[in-house]
Amino acid sequence: VMLYGEYFEEAARRLKSDLYVFPASIHEVIAMPANGMGPDILRKMVAEVNADEVAGEEVLSGNVYRYRLGTGRLEMM
Repeated sequence: VMLYGEYFEEAARRLKSDLYVFPASIHEVIAMPANGMGPDILRKMVAEVNADEVAGEEVLSGNVYRYRLGTGRLEMM
């Protein structure tokens, strides 16, 4: 899903917001409006979930990404 920008584009248009995107595991990606919590808090949450809830071989990334509605770009935060 991280490679299919049309999913993020549709969600961002519906929410009228950029998105914070983070891979929860190799099976799941979570996207949320990029307002409210900042990327530092989200990075900490990703690290905690990866350490406590996700099997090591299923961790995809410890990074948080931002999908920019105006440009259609997915950027690492």
